[in-house]
Amino acid sequence: MNAYLDVPHFFSAVFLVDLSPSLCAVAKERFRRLGWDVNVVCEDARTFRLEDHLGKLTEAKPTRKSPTEYTHAANDMMYKADLVTMSYSLSMIPDYHNVVDSMDYLEYRFGTKKIIDQRNYLLGGIPYYIFLGCHYERASARAQELLETVDASCTESPPLGPARGHDLVLPLLPEAAIPLGTRSKAYQSAVVNLSSNLPLPSTFYQNHRARIHYDERLNKHTQFNHDYLYAFTWEDPRVDQRLLQINDNDTILCLTSAGDNLLDYLVNANPRRIHAVDLNPNQNHLLELKVAAFQALPYVDVWKLFGEGRHPYFRRLLLEKLSPHMSSQAFQFWLKHSGRFTSTSFYDYGGSGHAVKLVRWLSWLSGLKGAVRDLCHAKTRNEQREVWSRIRPMILSRTLHWALVGTEWFLWKAAGVPASQRRMIVRDSLDRPTQAVSNDDRLSDVTGEAMWSYIVNTLDPVARETLLMEDNYHYLLVLTGQYTRR
Repeated sequence: MNAYLDVPHFFSAVFLVDLSPSLCAVAKERFRRLGWDVNVVCEDARTFRLEDHLGKLTEAKPTRKSPTEYTHAANDMMYKADLVTMSYSLSMIPDYHNVVDSMDYLEYRFGTKKIIDQRNYLLGGIPYYIFLGCHYERASARAQELLETVDASCTESPPLGPARGHDLVLPLLPEAAIPLGTRSKAYQSAVVNLSSNLPLPSTFYQNHRARIHYDERLNKHTQFNHDYLYAFTWEDPRVDQRLLQINDNDTILCLTSAGDNLLDYLVNANPRRIHAVDLNPNQNHLLELKVAAFQALPYVDVWKLFGEGRHPYFRRLLLEKLSPHMSSQAFQFWLKHSGRFTSTSFYDYGGSGHAVKLVRWLSWLSGLKGAVRDLCHAKTRNEQREVWSRIRPMILSRTLHWALVGTEWFLWKAAGVPASQRRMIVRDSLDRPTQAVSNDDRLSDVTGEAMWSYIVNTLDPVARETLLMEDNYHYLLVLTGQYTRR
C-alpha cells in the first residue's frame, strides 16, 4: 500500500489486528525498523472494537453510532474507520466455512466497488478473493440522487422500463421526488435492491456511472460463453457521418459492437450523448476498456494496446491505471483475460479473431504471405487489383467456402453474422430475378450459394475499388493483425 500512498502520514491512526502473537511480533519489529507509528493489537478481529483503543486518547468514553463510527462525548469527535482491509488464508482458519459465508455478507453489507475472484497458478492454482466495498445508501437523499442521475441518463431516449416501476419505490423514497411515468431498467434494479434492504447494484458505485446494471446470470447474456465476438468493427463510420450528419445536438442510440464507431462519432461529431447497447455484455466490457484507456493512459500505451494489439505490461496498467475507470464486471473480465495483450495479439481473440487467424494460416499454407504484404502496401488501385488476382483464388476458394467460411458456425463466430441476418441474405438472394430457385424450395438448399454470392460481392469491390493502405483500415487489420499510424 505504501507504494501508492504515504501510509504513516496519510492516516491519522493505523491499527493492525491479528490473533497470532508471533506474527504481531514480526509486524512490530518491521514497523519499528521503518519508523512507522502503527498500533499492533494482538486480538481476535471479531472482538476488536475501535473505541477501546481510540477512547484511550481522552478520559471520556466514546459512544458507538454505527459499526464503524464513534462519537466522543467530551468533544463530539466522531471516530470512523476510513479504510478496513482483511487478508487471510482459509487453510489457517479452522472454521473456514464461516469465512466463506462472510464474502456473501460483505456484498450484502457494503456497496461493491470491485471484486476479484481468481486463482494464483504460480502457487498451484490457489483461489483468492478480493472485495473492495464502500458504505451503501439505503432510502436516503444520496440514494435518490444516484438513482435519479442514472435514470435521467437513460430515459432521454424512449423509456426503457415498465410503466408501473415508480410504484415500487414509493415506500422507500419521498413521494415528491418521484416523477410520474416510466423508469429505466437501471432504476428498477435499484428499487428491487433497496426494497430488500440491499446495496444498490455495483454499477451505481462506479467512479463513472456510465455502465448500466444488467443481470449477468440471464441466458440471453451467458449465451456468448463469456467472450466478445467483435474485437474490431467492420463498418465504416465515415459513411454514417456522411448520411446522418451527426452534430453536437444529437443523442445517438447504437449497438456497441467493438466500440470503434461510436468512439469515432464522439471524436469527430461530438454528439450530446451516446447510448451504447449490446446483448453481449462482453462487448461493453471491451468498450469500457477502450474508454478507460483514453481517460487514463498516454497515447503511446493506447497505441500499443489497440494499434499494435500488444502491451507487455497490460496487467499492471489494468491494476494501477485503468481499474478506477471501469465497472467491477469489466475489470474482472479483463483481469481474467489480461494475457490477450501479452501472449500474441489482442486481435487474435474473440470471434473475429478466427477470421484474422484464418487469413494468416491460409497465406502461410499457400505460400502467399508476400502477396498479402504486397496487397497491404499497394500504392495504387491498379497495383492492388493485380495483387488481388493472385490472392483471390485462396480467399474465395469454393472448397474453403463450403467447408468452413460459408458454414453457420463460422459466419456467426468469426464474421459476426447471426442466424437472422443470414436468413435475410438468403431471402434477398431468392428475391432476385436472376435467382433460378423456387420459393417453394427449402432455404437450406440455396443457403450455400447465397452466402457465396454475398461474400464475393463484398470482397471483390473492397479489393478493386478501395485502397487498403490509404482508407480501408477495417480489412487492412484482418490482413496484417494490426493498424497503421495512418
